[in-house]
Amino acid sequence: MNKRETIFKTGIRLFAAQGYEAPTTLQIARDVGGTEPAVFYPFKSKTAFFLHHSRTGHQRQ
Repeated sequence: MNKRETIFKTGIRLFAAQGYEAPTTLQIARDVGGTEPAVFYPFKSKTAFFLHHSRTGHQRQ
C-alpha cells in the first residue's frame, strides 16, 4: 500500500469513528507516522481529503 492510500484509509477510519469535525489533520498525520505538511501534501486540506473520499471512496470498498 502506498503512502497516499495509507493516509486515505486512516482518515476514513477516523471519520467513520468520530465524524467529520472531530479528527484533525494532525491526528491523521500522527496515526500514519508523519507530519501534517508531509501527510496532507497530496490533499492540501481536510476538506479536499473529505471531498476526495466522497467522490472515490465508495468505489474502493
